[in-house]
Amino acid sequence: MDWFDAEHQVLLAVTALAASTGFDSHAWQIPANLVRYLYSRGHWNDWAGMQHTALTAAERLGDKNAQASVLRASGLLCLRQATYEQAQKHFDRALRLYRELGDQAGQARTYGDLSMSFSIQGRYREALAHSERALDLSRSAGHPYVHAVVLNKVGWNAAHLGDYQRALACCRQALGLFQGLGNRFQEACVRDSLGYVHGRLGHHAESIDCYQRASTLFREIGSRFELADTLGNLGDACESAGRPAAARDAWREAFTILNGLHHPGAARLDAKLRQHDTGQPANKQRAEVSCSCH
Repeated sequence: MDWFDAEHQVLLAVTALAASTGFDSHAWQIPANLVRYLYSRGHWNDWAGMQHTALTAAERLGDKNAQASVLRASGLLCLRQATYEQAQKHFDRALRLYRELGDQAGQARTYGDLSMSFSIQGRYREALAHSERALDLSRSAGHPYVHAVVLNKVGWNAAHLGDYQRALACCRQALGLFQGLGNRFQEACVRDSLGYVHGRLGHHAESIDCYQRASTLFREIGSRFELADTLGNLGDACESAGRPAAARDAWREAFTILNGLHHPGAARLDAKLRQHDTGQPANKQRAEVSCSCH
């Protein structure tokens, strides 16, 4: 992450140079490898510019796999911008390309993206249906990483529909897979999901512990965006457990991060902090930041 911080402006320039001098493979592959960084650091404008360059390059190449990959990333950017209809169009186009390629893992990833899109909008039944379709495809593809990602999504959506035992089972299975793969980012995502499930079950200590472990991992990795989301959730869990000072500390740090990223979720956290400081009951709604975890 330190390397990306130092070099990302150079990478932007190299991408533009590649696109203008006929190196189209580089012009889509460099942005593809920058997506996680740009997302986590909140470099929205840079990301948008690179996606346009990448898609144009992939289309010039006639490379369906490249186009599908870029379309998925473009859809994720649209989710961040809350343009959900446009995001679905990108995901649908990617899905058609993966079907033409016979790429089951790619289809599973894209159904997972669609699941996340519906989840962000609170449409959990549709989200669950898409995540279950993704689960079937990931199982057929024999891709353990994608399978674990989708298990977490199934658990997340099941929890929001009140099926907490299924949620726990899916998320725990996903956690074991990610620990075996050594993927700390996805491990943190699953711990965030488990924090939510335990909170809904009234297991306050377990919920707080899950969120603390997730925030520690996100902090170590340098994923600011996801860290802010989990800190906001940690604050809610602490408030539910009767720990108002700890809740305020978590919300304050989450606000500071989102404010630095110029994200609208900062305003909701600011309002929550103001309510807390004036002794009013805090708004229990999660400060949705279109996190990529679920």
